[in-house]
Amino acid sequence: MDRFTVPDGLYRSTDNGITWSQISGGSVSSITLDQSERIFWVTTCCVYRSSDGGESRTEILFTANLPRQVGVDLLGNIYVATAEEVLFSTDDGMTWDDLTGGLPSVNTSSVAITSNNNVYVGTWLFDGVSRRLSSVITSIGEPPRPVPTQTMLHENYPNPFNASTTIPYQLSTRAHVTLKVYDVLGREVATLVNEEQSAGRYTVSWDATKVASGVYYYEMRIDGYVETKAMLLLK
Repeated sequence: MDRFTVPDGLYRSTDNGITWSQISGGSVSSITLDQSERIFWVTTCCVYRSSDGGESRTEILFTANLPRQVGVDLLGNIYVATAEEVLFSTDDGMTWDDLTGGLPSVNTSSVAITSNNNVYVGTWLFDGVSRRLSSVITSIGEPPRPVPTQTMLHENYPNPFNASTTIPYQLSTRAHVTLKVYDVLGREVATLVNEEQSAGRYTVSWDATKVASGVYYYEMRIDGYVETKAMLLLK
C-alpha cells in the first residue's frame, strides 16, 4: 500500500517495522509510554490511554483546544499541551488542573518531563519565536478545580470489565443528574445517580456482580441533555 493512502491512526509493529497493524483511528500527533509501558496518545480532540498494547483504549481527556502532545512523569502524573493551555493530572486523567498561569504565551505546542520532574513546555507565537519553561513540581496542593466548560459523559474504565467499573462525567452548571444502566433490551438494571449536583467532575462506580455477562448501556440525563455509551461485562 502506498504510504500516502494509509489511513490516519495509531499503528503497531512487532517485527521492527516490517509489518504494521492499525490499532486506533484518528489523526495522532503524539505518543508516549509510562513506566508500566501503558500507551498514551493524542488525536485531534482527545487523549487516550491503553494498558494492553492498544487492544482497548480509554478516553482520559476531551478538549476542543487542540491537544498536541502528552507526557508522563516517573510518578505517573500526566501532562498535556494544547493550543491554549498545559493540563496536569495526578489521578490518571480523572481530573485536570491548568498549569498555564506562569507561561509567557498560551500558544503551547509540546511538553516533556525529565527524570527529576523538571517540566519543559514549548510555546510558539505567530512570528515563529519559541520559548521554553523549566519548573520543578515537588508537590501539588489542592488548588480550586477549574469548572468544566462542557457537560459530558466519559467512557467507563476498565472496559471490558469484570465485576465493577467506574464511570466519569462532568457538569458545566448545577443541574439534576440521573445516570442509569440498561441491558440490551432496554430494561433498567441500576440507578447510579439521581440527584442535583454542582458544576464539576464526578465519578460513579457500578458493581455488576449480580448481573450476567454482556453488553450494557449507561445513560446520563441532565435537563434536555441525554448521552448514552456502551460497556461490556465479561465474567
